[in-house]
Amino acid sequence: MAYDETTAGPPPAKSDPGTTDDSSVTAGNLWEEPWSNGTPDDASADALNDMHHRVTQDHMGRAAGQSESRVTAAYPYRDVDGTLLCTVQRIEPGPDGQSKTFRTDWHRVGAPHVPYRLPEVLTAIANGSTTVYVTEGEKDADALAAKGVVATCCGAGDWTDAHSEHLRYASEVVVIADKDEAGYRKAEQAAQSLERAGVLVSVVEAAVGNDVSDHLAAGLGVAELVACDPQAGRREGRVRALEQRLEDSEEAKARIAAKQLAALESDEGYAERAARFAANVLSSEQLDDMKDRVSLIDSVQGVNTLVRTWGAPKTLKSFVTLDKAACVSLGIPWCGFATKQTTTLYVVAEGSGGMKDRKQAWEKEHGCRMAVAFYPKPVQIGDPEQLRDLIAYCVVKKVGYVIFDTQARCTVGRDENSNTDMGVVIDALDVLREKTGACIELIHHSGVNGKRGRGASAFDGAVDSEFKTVRKNHEPVVKLVTVYQKDMSDRVDDMEFTVHEVANSIVLRQVGRSGSGAVDVPKVTPLQLAALRVMDEYGQGGVSPTDLGKECDKARGHMQKVAEALVKKGLAQHRNRRYVVAGMGWHVLNETAQETPLPDADEP
Repeated sequence: MAYDETTAGPPPAKSDPGTTDDSSVTAGNLWEEPWSNGTPDDASADALNDMHHRVTQDHMGRAAGQSESRVTAAYPYRDVDGTLLCTVQRIEPGPDGQSKTFRTDWHRVGAPHVPYRLPEVLTAIANGSTTVYVTEGEKDADALAAKGVVATCCGAGDWTDAHSEHLRYASEVVVIADKDEAGYRKAEQAAQSLERAGVLVSVVEAAVGNDVSDHLAAGLGVAELVACDPQAGRREGRVRALEQRLEDSEEAKARIAAKQLAALESDEGYAERAARFAANVLSSEQLDDMKDRVSLIDSVQGVNTLVRTWGAPKTLKSFVTLDKAACVSLGIPWCGFATKQTTTLYVVAEGSGGMKDRKQAWEKEHGCRMAVAFYPKPVQIGDPEQLRDLIAYCVVKKVGYVIFDTQARCTVGRDENSNTDMGVVIDALDVLREKTGACIELIHHSGVNGKRGRGASAFDGAVDSEFKTVRKNHEPVVKLVTVYQKDMSDRVDDMEFTVHEVANSIVLRQVGRSGSGAVDVPKVTPLQLAALRVMDEYGQGGVSPTDLGKECDKARGHMQKVAEALVKKGLAQHRNRRYVVAGMGWHVLNETAQETPLPDADEP
C-alpha cells in the first residue's frame, strides 16, 4: 500500500515481526510500506522509516531528471495527550518531476488516525471557541491557524466518524471544500459524518482560487467564504475537469501539429510524405488497367454512382424510381434497357403508407413479384451511427442499389440550402458507395422555378446522373427528362409514360422505347420450368440440389445440371450452396405459356 494522500494509517502490529533489508527495496516496490515484508517493532519502524526516506529521495531525484526532490513541509499529528503519532512530509517535486507527494513517518505502531492539530482544537473547544474549520489538507489548516482561526483536517484519506467524535462538543463546524470534484466529495463526506455525530455543520468554499489558502492570499477572511452545495460542486467540478481535458487536448494537438510541421520542413519529412502521397498516384498504364465502368441500367445509370431524380409534387417521381428498382431487383429490362440484377433496398422515408399498394399494383401489372427490400422509415444520412448500420446491412446483404425517398426526409437537421451541410451529406454518401459499391439514388423535390433540384448547388457537381419528372396539370402523362450524365457515352433520350389505374394504385407504361438494350426472355424446358417453380416455393432461402431432385423426382446430380443451366441463362443464382430464382426467371415463371419448349424435357 502506497504512502501518499490515500494512506489510511499504520498497519496493526503482529506478535511475530518480520525483517526487511535494503536489498528488498527496488523501483518496483519503492512506494510500498517500509514494513510490507513484515510488521516491525518500534525500533525497527524508525530504521525502516529512515531507509524508506533515503531510498525514496534518491529515486525521486533520479525520476524527475531535474533537481532532487526535497521535503518542503512537515506536519506532526499528535494524540489527545500530545504524544507524537506520525509526521506527514510534503515532498516536492513528486515522482513525475512536477506535482507534490506526501510521505508518512509513523512513530508508534498501531497508532490511531486522528485529526490534525488535535490538542490545539480540543483546547479551543474547551475554552468555548464557537467555530472549528475543517480543511482538506494540512497547508490550509496551518494557513487558517496563522490567522487565529481554529482549524483541522484529516490528512491522508477521507474524514471518518472517528474524526467526528473529537469534534462532538464544538459549537459549530465549518467544512471548507476545495473547488474540484475530489474536494467536493471529501467535503460532503465530512459534513455527513459530522451530522451523524450531532454537530451543527455547514459547507463553504473559497471566493477566490481553488482552496482556502488561495482565498486568504487574496486578502480575504473567513467571513468572505462562500456557502456551497457539495453535490452541485461535484457536478461543476466534473464539468471543469472536462473543460480542462479539452484544453489539454487542444494544446496536445497544437504540439503535434508543430512537430509535424517541423518534420515536414526536413528532407526526411518531405520524403516520407511524398512516399505516402505517391502510394495512390496512378501512371497512365495503371489508369488503363482500371476496371471499366459497369452499368446498372444500360445508358441510364451505373454501378457505384450517385443518382438524383427530382421533380415537382405529383409528378410521380417515386413511381418512376420504384419501376426501376423492381426491374433491377429482378434483372429484367427497364424500358428496354438491360439491367444488372442486384439486391435492392428502398428507404421509404416519405409516404410509406401507400407503398404497399404501389408495389402490389406493379406486381399485378407485370405478372411477377419484385424482389425489392423496403425500409419503412427514414435513415438519417448525416448520422454516423445510422450510416454505419446501413453500411453493415448493405455489405452483409450484398446490396447494390439503394434508394432514399426522399432526400429531405433523410437529411433532417441539415440545412439543404447550405453547401457546407450538404457537403457533409455527400461525403457520407461517398462513404456508402465506397464501402458497398452500390448505386445510390436520391428522390428530391424541385426548386421554386422548377429548373433544378431544391437547395444547395453542392449536388450539381456531385451526382453522376440526374433526372427530372415533368407532368402538366395532373395529366395522365409523365415525362422523364435526362438533366445530366457525367460518364455515359450514349445519353438516354427523354421518355414518356402514361398513367393507368391498377388495383388500388397506379402504374406507368412507357410510350415507345429508347435505346437498344431490350433483352428477350430465354426459353426453358419443362424440367427447367419445374425447377424454377420449386425454387420459387422454397423462397429466398433457396433449395439444395438434393431437395430439388426429391421435388422433381429426379437424381440429385441431374437436377444440379438443370439448376446450373438456369444460372447460365440468368434465370437463377447460387446463394449459400442453394439455388434461388433471379433476374428473368421471374418473368419466365409468370409467362402463361411457353412458345416452343426445347425438344427433350429431361435434358438440362
